[in-house]
Amino acid sequence: MAQDDRPNALSLFLAPLGAIFFGIVPFFVVGLVQSGIDTASLLFWRYFFALAVLLPLALATRRDLAAIWRGKGRGLFVTSLTLGALQTFCYFTAVEYIPTSIAILFFYCYPLMTLGLQRVLHGTRAPRTTIFACLLILAGAGAMAAGAIGQAGIPLWGLLLAAAVPVSYGFYILRLTRYSVGVPALPGAIFIQLGLLCSFGIGAVAMGLDVGRSLGDWSYLLAIATIGSAVPMLIMAYTLPRLGPAGFGIMSSLELVTVVLVGVAFLGETLSAGQWAGIALVLGGIALYRPAVARSGSGSKT
Repeated sequence: MAQDDRPNALSLFLAPLGAIFFGIVPFFVVGLVQSGIDTASLLFWRYFFALAVLLPLALATRRDLAAIWRGKGRGLFVTSLTLGALQTFCYFTAVEYIPTSIAILFFYCYPLMTLGLQRVLHGTRAPRTTIFACLLILAGAGAMAAGAIGQAGIPLWGLLLAAAVPVSYGFYILRLTRYSVGVPALPGAIFIQLGLLCSFGIGAVAMGLDVGRSLGDWSYLLAIATIGSAVPMLIMAYTLPRLGPAGFGIMSSLELVTVVLVGVAFLGETLSAGQWAGIALVLGGIALYRPAVARSGSGSKT
């Protein structure tokens, strides 16, 4: 690994911050779905407006996007066009059918999934602290979803979509890590967003493109595009090659806590003792992994 792709204090700070931004997204998504905007259209506008923010920044900083495209940019684009779009569509569609907490429970199987994939595909053995941190986070997600799991009427279709997310995201994050090493964060984020935009653009054209029906709808779309896509994707492009797939997943699991606390702050939800315990487990997993990453001056990504 190149020196500038080693874990550092900035990546350890930014990864949880990006998770907080991502954790706000479901709040806006629920409002837009209730307003009647379909998933493909919602995601198209998300990435369209995100690119409208990122591209001018790249031009202003004189980034040579063509040169980066000829290098690893194409790999980032194709990976997002395929695996990225698949996992995103499965997650957002699952949220339409099942409680968000259950969808996130399935999603956060992915750090363990990436450890398994790295072991099978690359022979990489994860440290015990990394495995234990992933298990703590998964247990925390389970505790936070416990109340919703017992609900009647949860459709099997939604559960199958949610189950597909950690598998597709595991492959996606491994591929992104490979292509993002050595690529500056801003161009990396642009090519990732461009792949997602093209994929959901095709879907929106095929299914019909919904537009915002009110000023509130457009404000939600802009919020998802900026604080829920452009900013956290920049953070992801910077931190992923430095922390690696499993490390990024662990540090980003603060998204779990954010989703729950957003529900308390904006939706009037109350937390059970089990959910508080789940929050503690997630934070414990993050705290357990942080010193291991900070000591990895040799550049280990697991």
